[in-house]
Amino acid sequence: MGIDRGFLDVLLENTTEALLFLSRDGIIQFSSPSIECISEYTVEELLGENIFQYVHPQDRNRYIQKFDEGLEANFEMRDKARFKPKNSPYRYIEWHANNQLDNPEIGYIIINLRDVTIVKETEEELAKSEKRLKQAQEIAHIGSWEYSFVTGVSNWSDEIFRIMGIEPHSKEPSLELYLAYIHPDDREQARQLIEESKKDKKPFSFSHRIVRDDGKVRIIENERRFLFDDNGDAIYMFGILHDITEQVETEEALKSHSRNLEQAFNIARIGTWKYYFYQDQFHWNQSALDVIGFGEHEVPDSWEEYMAFIPDDHKELVLKGIDEFDHNRGVDLEHQLQINGQRKWIRVKSNVELNKEGNPEYVFGVIQDIDKVKRNELKLEKALDEKTVLLAEVHHRVKNNLAIISGLLELQRMEANDENIHDYFNQSINRISSIAMVHELLYQSEEFSSVDLHSYLQRLIPGIQDTMSSSHKNISINLNIENYQISINQAIPIGLLLNELLTNSFKYAFKNRKKGVINIVLKRFDKNKLRINYSDDGVGFTEHIEFEKPQNLGLTLVHTQLQQLNSDYTVDTENGFNLEVIFKANIKEGQMVLPLN
Repeated sequence: MGIDRGFLDVLLENTTEALLFLSRDGIIQFSSPSIECISEYTVEELLGENIFQYVHPQDRNRYIQKFDEGLEANFEMRDKARFKPKNSPYRYIEWHANNQLDNPEIGYIIINLRDVTIVKETEEELAKSEKRLKQAQEIAHIGSWEYSFVTGVSNWSDEIFRIMGIEPHSKEPSLELYLAYIHPDDREQARQLIEESKKDKKPFSFSHRIVRDDGKVRIIENERRFLFDDNGDAIYMFGILHDITEQVETEEALKSHSRNLEQAFNIARIGTWKYYFYQDQFHWNQSALDVIGFGEHEVPDSWEEYMAFIPDDHKELVLKGIDEFDHNRGVDLEHQLQINGQRKWIRVKSNVELNKEGNPEYVFGVIQDIDKVKRNELKLEKALDEKTVLLAEVHHRVKNNLAIISGLLELQRMEANDENIHDYFNQSINRISSIAMVHELLYQSEEFSSVDLHSYLQRLIPGIQDTMSSSHKNISINLNIENYQISINQAIPIGLLLNELLTNSFKYAFKNRKKGVINIVLKRFDKNKLRINYSDDGVGFTEHIEFEKPQNLGLTLVHTQLQQLNSDYTVDTENGFNLEVIFKANIKEGQMVLPLN
C-alpha cells in the first residue's frame, strides 16, 4: 500500500522524536531520520528489521505480548523498554504505539519513540536518594515534615510516624495530630512558639515531650522554618523532628555521674590538676584548691611556686620522684605541704599526656588530702614498732626464764645419785628445752607468730639425742623434714610430741641392743595439711602396754599433743613402732601452711 507523501511530510515536520511505521508482524517499514540519534543505526539499516530484536531480553516478552494484544483492536498504548543501540549500552526508550493497520490511508502501526534514559536514571537515582534518606532518618531518629497554611495539608516522612509511635501512613498527618501527641504540659508552649515564629518570621527550634499511644514518653527536638508570601504572611512551614530521648537520658546520666563523682571527690578529699610543661603552668579545679587549702592569693601557677609550699625536708623526696618519672606509669607520691605554718600530708598521682610527636605535653593528675590517714598510719607504725619490741622482749624473757628452770633442774639432777631420777630430770629438761627453743626462734625472727619448722626440729632433735644417748651410742636418727613456716600454737605441740616419742624410743625400744634406727619424716599431705611419720626398728610395745590406754606420763603427754594438734593418727606397735600423724597446719588463724622458698 502506498504512503501519502504529503501526510508524511506534515507528520515528520511536527515531531521531535523518532517515528516508525511497523507492519503487523513488527517489521520496520518506515523510519524518520531522527532514529539514528537514538539507535545509532541508519534508516537503511533498520528498514526490513524486526523492532523486537532491539528490545532487552527481559523486556521483550512483555513488549510482544502487549503488541499482540493490541492487534485485536485499534489500540493506543504507552510503555517504556530498554533498547540496544548499535554501539552503546542499553538505553531507556519511551514509546507510544497507535494501531492504524485498518486505516486505508495509513495501514501501519505508528510508533513514536523518545529517549528517556537521562530521565529514567535521574528517577532511579532520586529513588535511591530517597531510600538512603529514609534509612538515614531511621538510624538518626530524624524525620522531616511540611505543612501548608494555605491548603492545611501536611506531609510526614515515615520516620515522623515512627517517632510518634504510629504505623507509617496509618493516620492522616496534620498539625492537629502532631499537637495532640505533644505532652499536655508542653502543648500550649508549642502553640505559642509556632504563632510567635509566624509573626516574627524567624525560624526556631525547641524541645518538648510527646506521649505515644502506649503511654511511653519521648523527648523531641523540633526545628522549623517558614516560607512567606509577598505580603509577609506565612504560607508554608517545614522542618525536622529529632528523637533525642537517648541523648537526653545519656546527658542526664553523665550529669548525674559527674555530680556523684564530684561528691565522691569531695568526700574523699580529692581534686584534679594539670601541669603544662612548656608553659610552666598549673591548672587546679576548685576541689583541688579546697583539698590543699590555698588562700585566694596563694594558688601556685608555676612549678617554682608549688615547690615553695613543700617543706625543706620533703623537697628531696619530691624531686627524686620527678626524676624517676615514668611516662607509662606516671608518678605516685606522698609528701607534705606547708601552708600558713601548718603541715599537711597529700598524695599526688598523675599520668603524662604526649603530643603528636610523642613528646610530653602536660601532666594530668589527682591530689588527695591524706593528712588524717597518714598521721594515723604513722601512729600505727609507731605502735607496731613498740609492739614488736615488746613481743621480742616477752619471748626473750620467757626463753631466759625457761633456761633458769632448766638450769635448776640440772643442779637437782647432779645432786641425785639414783639413775632413774636422772632420767626423770633429763625428760623434764628436754620438755622445757623444746618449749624454750620455740621462743628463742621467735625472738630471732622478724615475725613473732610463726617459726621455721625445719630449723626448729634440726636443732631440737639432736639436742634430745645428745641428752639421751649416753648409753646408746649407735642409735641413728634419719630426718626428712620439708621447710615450712608454722604457728607457735602448733610448733610447741610438735616439739613436745617428738620429744616424748624420742625419749620413749631411747628408753625402751633398743634394750639389750647397741644399734638402732629412728626415722622422722615431715611432709605436706595435701593443700593445707602436714603429715609426720615417726618410726623406730625397736622391739615395739610389750603385751602389758597399750598405746591407746596410756598408763605413764610419757604416753599421756603424747596423746595430749595429738589432741592439741587436732590430728588424725594411726599407730603400729607390732614390728617396732610406727606412728603416722596428719593435721591441718596454719601460720595464723585462718591461713594455710606456707612453704619456705
